[in-house]
Amino acid sequence: MKKILLLLIILTFSGVNFGYSQNGEYKKLISLAYNNNSEAINLKFKYDFSDKDNNKYETTIWNSNYSIYKLDIKKNGEEIKDLDTTDLIFTNVTEYGTIELGEDKHTCIFVLSNDGGTGGYENILNLINLKFNDIIYLSVDFSYDANYLPYVGTSDNFNFPEYKAEKDFLEKLKYDYGYYTGEYIDKNYKKPEYAERYWCLHNRKTDEGKLDIVFYNMKENNISLPTSEDDSAAISILTDGPIKYYSFYRSALEAFNTKTNEYYIVFYPRDNYCSVNDIIKYKTYLIIGTDCEGYAIINTKTFYLKRYYSDGMGITNIDV
Repeated sequence: MKKILLLLIILTFSGVNFGYSQNGEYKKLISLAYNNNSEAINLKFKYDFSDKDNNKYETTIWNSNYSIYKLDIKKNGEEIKDLDTTDLIFTNVTEYGTIELGEDKHTCIFVLSNDGGTGGYENILNLINLKFNDIIYLSVDFSYDANYLPYVGTSDNFNFPEYKAEKDFLEKLKYDYGYYTGEYIDKNYKKPEYAERYWCLHNRKTDEGKLDIVFYNMKENNISLPTSEDDSAAISILTDGPIKYYSFYRSALEAFNTKTNEYYIVFYPRDNYCSVNDIIKYKTYLIIGTDCEGYAIINTKTFYLKRYYSDGMGITNIDV
């Protein structure tokens, strides 16, 4: 059985927790060597190991400049000359260790690094092949915009025949680091954590037509009504009898029905920089104004949508 020895420092970005999705089959192989989030910024960690040929490796991973981490590797007391150390620079290293791959059980160093910004977040799964002294990586990139599913990026050498074992392993491991497909969303549509992405997957392309809406029982799913703190953060709020509608910055228009005890997504803009600016109710129609793509009208009885799209057109106040 292949065994991974890993250093783990848990790094959580506020407001978003992608976690590890699906079955975690390959993540279960991990044996933790370090787990202390408070040491993440001032990290300097030494890890020594030997390969099947009794070569002794001394490795040091250290924080060189805030979130930038450097990895030094020595083999039998000497630096590996043909391993380009300029390539061994990572951001926000959160896991580190070794794994044996292939029929010859050659040793690879595993480094999980991650990075994020206002638009998204990525997990980068790096394998440093100590047989050929090269780095092979696969990145799982997430957008905070629910219109987009995770996508994968790879190193230029990812498909080289000599790195087939690394490729096969990373392709399986990516599911343990947040990667999922539209089919996975459909299979897990009853889970409210995928509510926005399910709505976008099935309704994003609809200019006019009946929406595919999933209703989540609030009690069964531990969904709470918005608090006064949420009220202050919301861009728009509309109360229509037992239903309370909320829109937040660059996010969905959500609905909470206290009569039926249901939560659901009503609308999500197509543009990832777009927010729902204003919402009003007229008869059975919900009129939704956005700040960059016109407005939409939804019949709240039938959930029939019609978009009045205009690129770059913002609606700040709706009068009927």
